[in-house]
Amino acid sequence: MKNQIEAVIRLHKKDNPIMSYHLEERFNLAGSEIRNIIRELRRQGKPIANCPSGYYWAETYPEIEPTINDLEGRAFSMLETSKALKNTFKENQLTIF
Repeated sequence: MKNQIEAVIRLHKKDNPIMSYHLEERFNLAGSEIRNIIRELRRQGKPIANCPSGYYWAETYPEIEPTINDLEGRAFSMLETSKALKNTFKENQLTIF
């Protein structure tokens, strides 16, 4: 299935992205399953970019850069949230001696 999804996305360039719901319908998968597969493909180095109009196969770094920036921004945001939660419990821990 992963290879088939990759093959379909390869056909879509920046000027013609494919919406997630089209992939969902075509492969009879939920949106979360499509996202998981795309994450796996990206971790293999496949240049799958996203934009508000869908997914596409990036051919240049400038085409993939907004996707990289989005992923990094979400990662940093999650780290900040994690840090705040840790600090909440560190500040409220009781010290027993």
